[in-house]
Amino acid sequence: MRFASMVCVLIATLLFPQFTLAWNETGHMTVALIAYRRLDDAQKQKIAEVLRAHPHYKLYLTANVPPGVNADEWAFLRAATWPDFVRPPSSYDRTYKDPSITHFHHGEWHYVTIPFVPERDKAMFSTTAPTSPTSKATTLPMKPEPNILTAFDQCEKQLESPDTKPEDRAVALSWVIHLIGDVHQPLHAASLYNAMYPAGDKGGNSIMIRSEGGVMNLHAFWDDQLGTSDAYSAIDFLARELCTDPTCDPTRNPMYQSNTSFSSWADESHEYAGSIAYLNGRLRGAPWQKYSDKEITEQEVPALPAGYAANARDLSKQRVTLAGYRLANQLGVTFKP
Repeated sequence: MRFASMVCVLIATLLFPQFTLAWNETGHMTVALIAYRRLDDAQKQKIAEVLRAHPHYKLYLTANVPPGVNADEWAFLRAATWPDFVRPPSSYDRTYKDPSITHFHHGEWHYVTIPFVPERDKAMFSTTAPTSPTSKATTLPMKPEPNILTAFDQCEKQLESPDTKPEDRAVALSWVIHLIGDVHQPLHAASLYNAMYPAGDKGGNSIMIRSEGGVMNLHAFWDDQLGTSDAYSAIDFLARELCTDPTCDPTRNPMYQSNTSFSSWADESHEYAGSIAYLNGRLRGAPWQKYSDKEITEQEVPALPAGYAANARDLSKQRVTLAGYRLANQLGVTFKP
């Protein structure tokens, strides 16, 4: 009985990650490569000089440079995934990470909780404190701090300040690269609040769905939309494919011109989370807890509706490409001549 309980806990932990991720290595490195190829040589040189002071430059940024790939380019791509590398091990992962690595972890920096409440559930929630002791409406958490918005502002200030130590500047640059990727993942700017999830669904982590890949939480489904390979050849292929796809061309997207602030990019993601990820509240899923407790089987977890996966992939391709262009623009300003 004790062994069975331990197995259940292990399975539950595997299915429900303790930390919210955004895009996997494939997504983040593709964003970075699209951006890198839009920078000029002078900007690349300045960025390379900054990253060489990174505390994990040899340990992570320039580890296992692929044959034929420039080390400065590889360091830039790895900087995009470094904030996930410094996460502490989860309860099921016994891999030891030295405090010199996990010291840089900031879990709340990866997302912002902007509540999404379907129309039929709005009477249950309030955006302000209750004015009456008899009020039954739950007060929603509106962008609790710290979050991805405050983290981005902090890191940008560190990059711009002449008083920032070289090591801190390299760390701040890595976070900026990563956060611009994060903020374009729809479920990093939204949490569903309704009758089934009165405390929020943690950006889709609490909703189990069934796709062609099997049963998983909704957030993980979105993270993996561009695949799961971190090989340079795969990232190169994706970057080229996205940059030659007319449907992904940011210059044809009105938001590319109109939305130029980091907060507006979060608002875009929130809008897409509500309309496409949550289907305006109509997406059917199963609570993670019920699935974890084996109250329902895999077959009882609702399957994604027809067309959902295709729409998710199309939107993810557009968001990753847009993130790459915007990252290049941001760095172009930061490292201007």
